[in-house]
Amino acid sequence: MFKKLVHTNDSKELRKGIEALKKRVDKHFGDADDPTISRDLVFKVLKECEKKYNNVYDRTIRINQDVYSGDVELDWGTNEITTAFRR
Repeated sequence: MFKKLVHTNDSKELRKGIEALKKRVDKHFGDADDPTISRDLVFKVLKECEKKYNNVYDRTIRINQDVYSGDVELDWGTNEITTAFRR
């Protein structure tokens, strides 16, 4: 089941999910009266989301090493996460 989960959530799905998340964050936090406050808030929220994505990656790697002896290959990593949040 772990292999199936990892392979169905490839780098393409990761990018699509991050793009959808960025749109939602911008929609909910980007409409403030002061554009400077709005931009700063969106930036901070997205930075925290990026940290959570990196935590998920770390947990996935740890599970892969501890339970599956590194047999499951992930097709995405922290570089893909950082790149997707920077676009």
